[in-house]
Amino acid sequence: MEVPTAIQIHFVDIVEAEKHPVVVLSGSIIRFAEQSMDPEVRATVFSPRLMEAVIWFLARWSHTYLMPLEETNCLSNDYQQHQPMNSKKALLSFFGEHSQGQVVLDIIVRISVMTLMSYPGEKDLQGLTCHHLLHTLVRRKTICYQLVSLESWRTLANAFTNEKSLFLLSSANQRSLAQTLVLSASGLRNSEAANQYVKGLTVHMTTYLVELSSRSDLKSVAHQPDIIMSVSCLLERLRGAASAAGPRRQRAMYEIGISVMNPVLHLLEVYKDEVRVQHGAELKAIRAGLLFFLSSEWGSKGRLILESDCRNALEWIKNPASCPTCFESIVREIVSFVMSQEVILRLIQRSANWEVDELAKKVVYLLLKFIVDWVDGQISYLESRETAAVIDFCMRLLQLYSSHNIGKGGTIPVKQHNYNQNHPIPSLASLSASQFAALEISISLSSTLLSEAKTEKYKDLRALLQLLSSLCSKDLVDFSSDSVEAAGINISQVVFFGLHIVTPLISLELLKYPKLCHDYFSLLSHILEVYPETLPQLNSEAFAHIIGTLDFGLHHQDLEVVNMCLGALKTLAAYNYQEICAGKPGLVSAGQGNLPEGIFSRPDLVSAAADALLPLILCEQGLYQKLGNEVIERQTNPALKSRLANACIRSQVQTIFLQD
Repeated sequence: MEVPTAIQIHFVDIVEAEKHPVVVLSGSIIRFAEQSMDPEVRATVFSPRLMEAVIWFLARWSHTYLMPLEETNCLSNDYQQHQPMNSKKALLSFFGEHSQGQVVLDIIVRISVMTLMSYPGEKDLQGLTCHHLLHTLVRRKTICYQLVSLESWRTLANAFTNEKSLFLLSSANQRSLAQTLVLSASGLRNSEAANQYVKGLTVHMTTYLVELSSRSDLKSVAHQPDIIMSVSCLLERLRGAASAAGPRRQRAMYEIGISVMNPVLHLLEVYKDEVRVQHGAELKAIRAGLLFFLSSEWGSKGRLILESDCRNALEWIKNPASCPTCFESIVREIVSFVMSQEVILRLIQRSANWEVDELAKKVVYLLLKFIVDWVDGQISYLESRETAAVIDFCMRLLQLYSSHNIGKGGTIPVKQHNYNQNHPIPSLASLSASQFAALEISISLSSTLLSEAKTEKYKDLRALLQLLSSLCSKDLVDFSSDSVEAAGINISQVVFFGLHIVTPLISLELLKYPKLCHDYFSLLSHILEVYPETLPQLNSEAFAHIIGTLDFGLHHQDLEVVNMCLGALKTLAAYNYQEICAGKPGLVSAGQGNLPEGIFSRPDLVSAAADALLPLILCEQGLYQKLGNEVIERQTNPALKSRLANACIRSQVQTIFLQD
């Protein structure tokens, strides 16, 4: 039995609300908490830790007793048949919507505003206020109706848009506070008022981003810490607002997103280019240092130790196939120097350069996440014309991202093969002892380099996968009045274009991240099921990589991932078989790679594996008959061997019947 219910049962005979123990105790604590509004008392009594306890109590208490819905506070049906409802009525009458509830709500909001503004740097306290207390208040419409009418709530909204101290909140708290304020718009009585309210909350964000992106000197000021912090803060707020989009607030959020489309793309290009410029400058400095060393008298005497604070530059030198296309020539030249001169590589940390680089990457990630959250909250409500605008924007975004990241993943086999042919790198067996020592030092550094680089790629790629999944959801959930197909809008085109960009960047190592792995195979399974006819749009390299990732997924420990891979493979093979039956060449050999072995390795998923195996057998009867014979021959038990042989014969007969 829940504690509130137990208390009500214990005090069923209390008739006067003012004498109810819950009312007396709650009133005492709330009056005590209200004393924190006095600056002198706050300075002497209310430490940050005490305020954390106060905020925690107010959040839990508000969820249970503040303006409670009658049905959520009723006793069990069996108990109601035998006991009076005096206790429940007393609580409802005292803290209800039409009694003391509004007064207490105002006190709680004023305490929240004071906490956010008077305790700077107290992240835990601010987190409790934003994530628990304020977010609890906007969960119920009955409270939202009262919130939007309070002067204290308007004070909070005004501080959110104008008070500098609130711009110093942590990223998560910025996002949560923006989400809470936008959610409170559900307390307004009509959509027009709600949309105006949301626009008023976000106008400072959109205005700043538009003005910043239009500056002629943007490239020179974009890397300044104060600019980066301002952009990051506003993007976190926009993310929070976008995540609170709903039917009543949808129009305002759509117009907000449309207004910052071009600024977002411009900022993404600038900050992506900023990172690229920094890397390019570092690589040029490394090359200049190597050339200077070779031209000096030490070039033939000593051994060079190359130190750099750019982990990506060192990772590209260690693994040239992972570098972006734009840096291939200079990296190739540096690798030649490093190998011929037995150069030792060392990563050093210089906090200033590292922080600027990390902040620029954070802005890129926040830009992507805002777009993901905005599209996810909008796509189901958009009419065909609006959908076309969003798809066009996403296409431009993917093209821009692609222009800065081609070759970043280094996972396309053809590219690796061509590179090694033209500029061979010695194998470990062919290296001298001194060369091996230099390479060993590089490898010892690479674990940290690789881990950090993978994390950076993981975050960006997962955001892009989520964006493509949100676009796909339009086919499943669509509240618009017209059909996108009737309007000639092809969502599959942008989805496959995105897949063509993302697929080469996702290595098998990155698929070891559980969340990225799940998002990737979920998207791939959906795309292959809904848009199989657009598969030929992928080039041979991207298609081969998809087959390779499916093989990886078939051996995964997560059964959900395996099921998604089997479903994707079933759809792929079925489409391939239909193409062959229609007299077309088909996509690819159904037995490519280790897919058959991958399917046979999952006896724990017999039904799903059988569904995927049937169309593969129909496509490649000879191959699978050979595989079946090999399985039979490996059996040492005569009885089992005979049963398998009979089953193989029956399956061949059934296959012939299906084809006929």
